[in-house]
Amino acid sequence: MLEELHIKNLALIEDNNIDFTSPYIALVGETGAGKTLIVDSLSILKGGKFDTSLIRDKNLKTSVAAFFNLDDNFIKNHQEVIDFVDGKSLLIKRVINTDNTSKYYINDEIVTAGKYKEVTSHLIDIHSQGENSSLLNENNHLFYLDQFAIKDISKIKKEYCDLYVKYQEDIKELNKLIEDNKDIDEEYLNYQIKEIKKYDLKENEIEDLLAEEKTLKNFESISESYNQYQSIKNNNSLSLDDLLSRLIINLKKFKDTSLDEESKKINESINNLLDSLDDFENKFKSLDFDPKRIDYVNERLFNLKGLMRKYGNSTNDILKKLKEFENSLEKSSDFETIKKDMSIKIEADKNKCIAKAKELSIIRKNSALKLEKELSNIMASLGLKVGGFKIDFTDCELSVNGIDKVKFLVCLNEGMPFASLVNASSGGENSRLMLALKCVLNALDPYQLLVFDEIDTGVSGKIAYLVGKKIKELSSSSQIIVISHLPQVISSSISCYEVTKTSKDNVTISKIKLLEPELKVEAVAKLLSSSKVTDEARLQAKKLIDEFK
Repeated sequence: MLEELHIKNLALIEDNNIDFTSPYIALVGETGAGKTLIVDSLSILKGGKFDTSLIRDKNLKTSVAAFFNLDDNFIKNHQEVIDFVDGKSLLIKRVINTDNTSKYYINDEIVTAGKYKEVTSHLIDIHSQGENSSLLNENNHLFYLDQFAIKDISKIKKEYCDLYVKYQEDIKELNKLIEDNKDIDEEYLNYQIKEIKKYDLKENEIEDLLAEEKTLKNFESISESYNQYQSIKNNNSLSLDDLLSRLIINLKKFKDTSLDEESKKINESINNLLDSLDDFENKFKSLDFDPKRIDYVNERLFNLKGLMRKYGNSTNDILKKLKEFENSLEKSSDFETIKKDMSIKIEADKNKCIAKAKELSIIRKNSALKLEKELSNIMASLGLKVGGFKIDFTDCELSVNGIDKVKFLVCLNEGMPFASLVNASSGGENSRLMLALKCVLNALDPYQLLVFDEIDTGVSGKIAYLVGKKIKELSSSSQIIVISHLPQVISSSISCYEVTKTSKDNVTISKIKLLEPELKVEAVAKLLSSSKVTDEARLQAKKLIDEFK
């Protein structure tokens, strides 16, 4: 049970400390006084998204703290609180810094946002007027059913989810395999390999042919330069070869002298020079111009340039591509085998999922019968038709939720067929349906605090009395805070708090105080009166409050 709530620097609330003394609390006050800020503060406390526009003074921190006295069953059923609870006490706090970041505390110990939300996950449940629309969304109906069946369904649902995740992972892996190998086309690969092999390309052939082509095209210029070289070489009475030969003979005379080493080096250099001259002249002689050779080189290069445009700019690039194509062709046969094996595996995964989903569906259908009965009984206690609730099942494609599509149907008037909530229910009926659902689900695993923020829209008279009575019954399992404009609902509360706002020095602040019994009567009388509160309204209010006692 929530025993104390401290709110600081939140919109109209400057610094309020509220002591709660009962399991069923009603909040009253004029519109705009700040009742909803209490709900907002509890939402902030849950770790929900924070609206920075609610910060009162941007230069100060905003904080919300709550002190809970937990009951034994709650502690026993929620292992997440055991490490933090002090006896039965639990203090939770959220601080919003001036830079809009948050810090989270449990029993004054700072914790991560994830740990905080885990520990506080089942402390507070807030049901606001807008939440009724979630009941109209058929996508939520399966969630509500699974919440009801959680004890029976949790183990098998986890088993199914594990199977389904594996099934989806295998599908993803197959799709990746196909994507990674989309370029493997045996026919096209064979064409490319054949096209490259047709030219019987030798290592470095293109580069050699390009060099030869350049040489052949420049043969005339080379020949002229060679003739000039020979003229210089043989210009004297002694040719360069004869001169160098004589030098070699003369250098031998220095053997066994102090110049022996140097003479040998010169001798070696002369011999190397003579060899280089021979190589140079022999290479020139091999360059004898052959018109047929240049035609061959030009034609060969013309054909090979087609390969270069498609597969690379060098011999090495083209031969590398050939190797890649051959490797891909080898892999392509393996790919079909792997693809087939994976497809068989996926089909087996799917069959396992379907089998487990059918087990899941059986449990859901059995649970649905129980939920129909329990919800119908509570609906009847709220003035709705007896047996007016039914859960419709249809098969759907395998999904993360199994093979079930669930839809809530209602029959709210005698002689009318069952129809979807969207078509069959009004705002007030939706409010009562949601309240009935909350009663059923909360009974399975009660929250410490349930907050109802104007959920009784469209309800009045006798039905409002039944709603108040049902909420009071619900307070036996969970503490209730309710905001309502219905005198019947406020009368049903055990404690009543009034939220007011005042202005001082052009600053508006909101305050909350516990009403004494006579002031509670006055508050209910205001709701019963159209304008001025009369003695008759006060008597009626007291009578209404006494009825709930």
